Amino acid sequence: MAKTPITLCSIDESLFYSFLTGEKRIDNLKAMLVIRKELEQFEPFYSFCDSVNETIVRSSQREIFSAGQFLKKADNDSNDFFIVLTGMILLKNEGFTENLLPGGMFGDFGVLSGKFKKAEISASEESAVLRIPGENKNRIIKSIPPLQFYINQLENKPEISRV
Repeated sequence: MAKTPITLCSIDESLFYSFLTGEKRIDNLKAMLVIRKELEQFEPFYSFCDSVNETIVRSSQREIFSAGQFLKKADNDSNDFFIVLTGMILLKNEGFTENLLPGGMFGDFGVLSGKFKKAEISASEESAVLRIPGENKNRIIKSIPPLQFYINQLENKPEISRV
């Protein structure tokens, strides 16, 4: 028998809805679910459990960029991490160029290993990205071992390590 009492209960949907309404959280919950649905279309996120994807979405912002708009210029010291949701993102760094499609991830992977890398990142067409701010990035990635493993695999690709 457990020494700590455990309370099992269920919450009626109408009670939960009244809580969301009273706290004015319905729009936030709907927005989070829409972003999760977008995110869960892509590898590795479709294989993660709900709580993992919820943690990622709650710690990030969905942003839209028009064609030609910069997400990061080469002289910007941003250490944010991005996941492409829609559109196409152009990465340029020291003669290396790559277009990332939905599901692609980018950012200063070097920040994770202590090396800072410079790159110029812009939208090739109207694009939506999920931005995980630098202050949340390391905490999020390190607390989700499958995501950390996936990013380590990306870092080990020669063409990605230059970004």
